[in-house]
Amino acid sequence: MYLLICILCVFLISLCITALLIIFKKIYLKSSKINIEKPQLIHLDLVPRIGGISIFVSLISVLFFKESIFFYTISLIILSSIPVFILGFLEDLTSKIRPLWRLLASFISALLIVHLADLQIISVGISSIDQMIEIFPLFYILTILAIVSLIQSYNIIDGLNGLSSFTYLITLLSLSYIAYDQGDKMIFEINLILIFSILGFVAFNFPFGKIFLGDGGAYLIGFILSVIIILLSQRNIEISPVAFILLVLYPIHEITRSYFRRLLKKNIRSMDPDIEHFHSLVYKYILIKYGRSLIFSNSVSTMFVIVFPVFSSLFAANFYYDKYKIFIAIIIQITVFELSIYMINQGIIKLYKVKNDKLKE
Repeated sequence: MYLLICILCVFLISLCITALLIIFKKIYLKSSKINIEKPQLIHLDLVPRIGGISIFVSLISVLFFKESIFFYTISLIILSSIPVFILGFLEDLTSKIRPLWRLLASFISALLIVHLADLQIISVGISSIDQMIEIFPLFYILTILAIVSLIQSYNIIDGLNGLSSFTYLITLLSLSYIAYDQGDKMIFEINLILIFSILGFVAFNFPFGKIFLGDGGAYLIGFILSVIIILLSQRNIEISPVAFILLVLYPIHEITRSYFRRLLKKNIRSMDPDIEHFHSLVYKYILIKYGRSLIFSNSVSTMFVIVFPVFSSLFAANFYYDKYKIFIAIIIQITVFELSIYMINQGIIKLYKVKNDKLKE
């Protein structure tokens, strides 16, 4: 009964706060310093980018359920998330927090949860690497880097209505199934709470984009998801660690591509934003090809891109015990992802060429 009340509580708080943020958005837009010249922005209207606060506050309400089996774990997660969430939230308000400071906040949050919850990646499913990370403090370093990477990756994919929140939801659903199948009641209940805490936000975020997660929200869900994955892996050694890599392959692949793409360019720094992410290219292609409204192009782009986390989550949930099948799925997804980027880029070039030919006529 307490779980049902808790779920209802987090959902309603998330829903109500998100609605209030939209109703009073003029106050936020007047008081904040939104940088409308950011290259990655693909919305013309000024929209509140502080949706993460509704998720954060809804999770704080869970702390009233002191008798629950998840109270201690969620308390540590909320406490540890404060540095990265606050810095991200301040960036959403001011657009003046440097990427380096936000990255530092990610490391602080990762260090806190690793220390407080004794969190550690004990295996990656590859024996040679597992032998290396057994050496202290390599497993701590790997755990911290994994958390920071997922935090940053969720910020990277937060570019379309519902994309990062749907990716988060789909991954949580897969993790919930795995936890239930393994009989891990605590992780299963935490996942349910996390799912309903973001559903209140999603109701206004997709398809019309009335509010966005912002850096604070994207950092928060990336941090939470990384902790849940490591906890589930640590508590259930029967699960192949490679399954968790597949689960977060889309955002991790995207941030890895982005880093090396920027590294190879002379006129852009590795931490600078750009518009060459997969979701940005899909949006551009659909917008040019069909010439429909921005909301239509944005929402359709989300549904196209979301195929990748859906595939990885379904496959991981069904074969989380078989690392060889998971490895095959990883190879397939990376290959299809890269081919999709190539084909979309070629499609955009052709569309521009046709458009220019028409103008010449």
